[in-house]
Amino acid sequence: MKTKAFITVIALALLSVNTFAQENESRFGVELNGEVSIVSTELNGANLNTGLCFETIFQYRFMPFTSVYGGWGYTHFNANESFAGTDIDFEQTGYILGLQLKNSIKESPLSYFVRGGLLYSHIETENNDGEIISDTGHGVGFQVAGGIEEEQLLEKSKELGEYIIQGLSNLISEKSIVKEVRGRGLMLAIELKRNAQQVYENLLNKGFIVAKRPNSEVLRMDPALTIERQLIDLLIENLKEIFEKNE
Repeated sequence: MKTKAFITVIALALLSVNTFAQENESRFGVELNGEVSIVSTELNGANLNTGLCFETIFQYRFMPFTSVYGGWGYTHFNANESFAGTDIDFEQTGYILGLQLKNSIKESPLSYFVRGGLLYSHIETENNDGEIISDTGHGVGFQVAGGIEEEQLLEKSKELGEYIIQGLSNLISEKSIVKEVRGRGLMLAIELKRNAQQVYENLLNKGFIVAKRPNSEVLRMDPALTIERQLIDLLIENLKEIFEKNE
């Protein structure tokens, strides 16, 4: 028996466990997710119970808070009563493609995400003996998901601190007014040969808030742990322009 059907799945990722693989400048990522899935429509009269979903998702972030994602997923449902009998298992497998919005919750270690996309999947019906007794065939459905994640901010702080120091160190030259760049994690300092007050004011005019130590040529930066690399690159680009004007 072959049954054609389409269902809509709402995936609640609040209980998901996310593992991030290596990233290229924080743009690429890989997730292994475990989620709770709730079916919003019946499947040929079968009222499916809440299911468990496992996904492998690849992401590419093309804007500061927006990513495109794709991957493969497996979801297991059970129905006490269905067209195939009692205590029947339903297994959904297929591919996922969509968009994700992710942002930090102020300056906390938490971030929220919401995602929506298309599913291209099929559902197999399995009896108590483990035999597949029907297959819906592949069809298109929709996925909506959301959740809260805890980021590894200490590791991120060390990584971004090294990234900033490297970028600022590249600005040091014989003609440059930069004398030394130092820091630990995201607690950073730039010691200048001269014109620290002028550089400080130029940064403020461009919207960058830093601190200047009194009676010294030292600028201090303590960016938020949630800072993104795009903002770091923008800061370094503006500093390069300001330093060149003050040489």
